[in-house]
Amino acid sequence: APATGLVNYTNFKLSNKDYLSFRTDYLNDPVGERTGFPGSYGSLTLGWIHQFSPQWEIRPEIRTEKCFTPGITPYDNGKKNYQTELNIDTIFRF
Repeated sequence: APATGLVNYTNFKLSNKDYLSFRTDYLNDPVGERTGFPGSYGSLTLGWIHQFSPQWEIRPEIRTEKCFTPGITPYDNGKKNYQTELNIDTIFRF
């Protein structure tokens, strides 16, 4: 199934161990093969990256997503066309 996606990451160095990250995404999934709901989607993400060491970092972020296609409500059990979430992950390199 055809689909088109774009993503942009912009990082700002705050210190030698801290970065602010801003990400924009766009996905056009006209058949719904990737998302389960046909439509076009966009998201904005703001995150902070802190490196405790060269091997370990954490990445908390806030993200909002929206389906731009009228009448398509893929979030909150089919009730909304948008959602906002808070996430955190950690990376260990070895």
